[in-house]
Amino acid sequence: FNGWAAVDDSQIGSYDMEKRCLVKTGATVTGNGWKFTSNGNWNVNYGGDLKALSRDGANITTVGSTICLFLENTKTTQGVIYATVE
Repeated sequence: FNGWAAVDDSQIGSYDMEKRCLVKTGATVTGNGWKFTSNGNWNVNYGGDLKALSRDGANITTVGSTICLFLENTKTTQGVIYATVE
């Protein structure tokens, strides 16, 4: 949803203390595919199944405008990184 520009700082989510996740609202997510990147580059990226994201995983095709990325061990099962899209 940012044209695959990993350095696009406008796409950085804010941290939701209550949900314990990174949240990006107002994203224009399309079925063309997207991923999570880190540190403004593709060295660390996550994709694949939203219930168990994997490093260098496949493009995500789920559409929506509010994305929650759960990285906290307290919100995961055995360290699984996952996301929700609404």
